[in-house]
Amino acid sequence: MTNLKLISIGWVAVLLIGFAAGLTAQEAETYVTSEELQASLDRQTAQIESLRAYIAQQMQSIEYLDAADSLNRTSLQSSADHTNAKFQLSSAEFGERIVPWFVAVLVLLAVALTYVLIVTRRAKAQVSELELRLNSFRNAVQSDAISRESSLLEMQKKHWSTFAATPQANGAPATGDAAGSLPRDDHDHTLPIRVADEIHRMRKRIEYMPDEAKGIKALRNSLKRLEEELNMEGYEVVDLIGAKYVDGLNVEARFVPREDETTEDETITDVIRPQVNYNGVMVQQAKVEVSKSYE
Repeated sequence: MTNLKLISIGWVAVLLIGFAAGLTAQEAETYVTSEELQASLDRQTAQIESLRAYIAQQMQSIEYLDAADSLNRTSLQSSADHTNAKFQLSSAEFGERIVPWFVAVLVLLAVALTYVLIVTRRAKAQVSELELRLNSFRNAVQSDAISRESSLLEMQKKHWSTFAATPQANGAPATGDAAGSLPRDDHDHTLPIRVADEIHRMRKRIEYMPDEAKGIKALRNSLKRLEEELNMEGYEVVDLIGAKYVDGLNVEARFVPREDETTEDETITDVIRPQVNYNGVMVQQAKVEVSKSYE
């Protein structure tokens, strides 16, 4: 019995010791877990504090950047205001400076334009006066030439009237003023040839005189009548201007370069001495100028 009690007590002791040992292990385990949690909590707390410090630093940086941005904006605005003020001042100064120059330029232009107008009017007046003088001088020269030619023509007409009224003398071939004549009979063609030469010369001289020139119409009519009287006596002044020159043509020719290259024909462009025929027979050979292409 006593042994059973001892055994029972022993088991109870063992159980109590085991329970105590188990409780201590559990508490120890619980204690260890609490330490780990505390350490983890401390680490989390440290991380949170670190994040708070980082956030605070970033906020400080943001505030610094914001302050710098505000300062830059203020500086830019100040610079813009200063530039605008300087521009307005420069514009005002430029306007103040340019206006007098602009007015001066306008005045100079007005003076120059006035001077040009005055000079132009004077030049036109001088040109008009010069043209009047030239026209007056030209008219005077033309009138004098026409008067001289008319006087000479009257003398030729008197000589011709005397010649026509007198039977022509028989004799030697024409000489002297009738140089270049080719007499084919016994008549003296000296005076008719001289009259024909004068008619040709006068017509060339008055060819380009204006119709309104004083005495020009009367002179032309007189030349026409004198030529008609020559024709009545059997004499003819042959017009060769514009005629084609061919080899064998009985003329004294002088060749000159052609200005107009549209044709290769050789053409008589000027008559220096006219051809005179008597009853269809040449009594004076023409002296002409022929235009010829040399290419």
